[in-house]
Amino acid sequence: MNYCDHAIALSELDRMNAIPGQDGVPLADSVSLDGFSVWHWYQDSIYESLRQGILYSPTPTHVSLRSSAIFIVLGGLLFLITIAAAISARLRGVRVMVFSVDRTTLNGKTDQRLAAVYDALARTQTPFVELWHSHHPKTSLGNLCKRRRLGAYLMAFDWCFWMGEGMWHRRMGKWSEESFAEFSDPLHAHRIAQNFYLRVPLSRGRVFLLEYFCVIAGIKFIVGIDDPRNYHEIACAAKRRQIPFVVVQHGHFTKYHIGWLERYPFALPRCIPDTLVVWSNYWKNELHRLHSVFSPERIVVGGAKQTTVVPGRSSMADGLIHLVVPFETGAPHSEVAPYLHALSMRDNVRIYFKLRPDESVEAQLAAYSLLPLPKNVEAVSFLPEGVRIDAVVGVYSTYLYDLIAAGIPAGVLETGCDFGSGLTDNGLAVPIRFPSLEEDIRLLAATTSEEVRRRQMQLCEPLDATLSTAIAGILLEHREQKN
Repeated sequence: MNYCDHAIALSELDRMNAIPGQDGVPLADSVSLDGFSVWHWYQDSIYESLRQGILYSPTPTHVSLRSSAIFIVLGGLLFLITIAAAISARLRGVRVMVFSVDRTTLNGKTDQRLAAVYDALARTQTPFVELWHSHHPKTSLGNLCKRRRLGAYLMAFDWCFWMGEGMWHRRMGKWSEESFAEFSDPLHAHRIAQNFYLRVPLSRGRVFLLEYFCVIAGIKFIVGIDDPRNYHEIACAAKRRQIPFVVVQHGHFTKYHIGWLERYPFALPRCIPDTLVVWSNYWKNELHRLHSVFSPERIVVGGAKQTTVVPGRSSMADGLIHLVVPFETGAPHSEVAPYLHALSMRDNVRIYFKLRPDESVEAQLAAYSLLPLPKNVEAVSFLPEGVRIDAVVGVYSTYLYDLIAAGIPAGVLETGCDFGSGLTDNGLAVPIRFPSLEEDIRLLAATTSEEVRRRQMQLCEPLDATLSTAIAGILLEHREQKN
């Protein structure tokens, strides 16, 4: 399966959900907790596994003694830090927990995508404790040293489960390989289903431990990133203790953002956060168009996030078209590379290749066949000061929306990936096709100021609201209700 076969992966996810077990119950409704569908919690991750071709071993893999020792020691250390964070939160009178990904992209301490949340906490003088999703204990301990503050780790709860219940008592799924015969790769699909079915006891353990962490720490309100791969257990634990759970939009939504959408007709109810705060009316309407699991009354329009600052559009007085092209992790790089090559051969085009901060520069340039770097292409982490931008082109990313909001016309490169179709379907961007590339780029750069303003208004209304202010209002409202 090609990495960008989104539609095929979506179809196979639906097929997997409907596979009946020996009792005739579909896989989607085969496991529950507190009356909620547990299988729904894994939809986004299963979809990504199908799409990316991630392989799983059908049996527990052998782990070296050294790796096991590292996991036991470092995982145990994170668990002790988590307990210390709970006790510290109780002693400090903390009532708010922030759920975040374990990143240090904002001031070397927190996740940049939650900048508005941390700003709101500071403005309202709200003490808080953090709960981080992380991938490796070494990275977590390194970030802990950068932050110099205690916090809790989902990985610590996983470690506790492994040390206690362990994975040896997990039951294999009740679906034979024959049930997956119609899949494009039956063995691959069967292993994915088994892998996620084996995660069910771990999810139940997480819920139990998260619930009692909240009790020990005295948590009465949770706010965090809208990450459906990891927030369902938090939502379930919060519902057990009647703790409000608010999540904040961190990126764009498409028909392939499975975790946010009402894709499959589950018989069991879904366990999701109480409220989703979005950037604008556009995103609330887009979620409604895409059939979100969040009903309209659960979606609150917050306001603009802290958008990318750009110098504005140039007058092209120098005869050059100043173009931004962001690196996009999930784009079909082999299809985008010819566009960049063709543009790099034009004397009237200057390209700023926008890098991601969480991947190596060399890997990003190599993915787009930009090594060695052409003379009219500049790789940048931030747009250079004083340079005015005419347009941005890409395949799908949130960065395209950021620059549209900043008043820059956007184009979507035509590839086999339709992940960014919402941009063109909703009139926020125009398609850029390879046969007419030069003319399409020229017309894009010449987009009228009236049309640019129309797109801004469509994407950003209400223009006078900010995400930080909206979250601050939610925090203060909750504080008044508790007083």
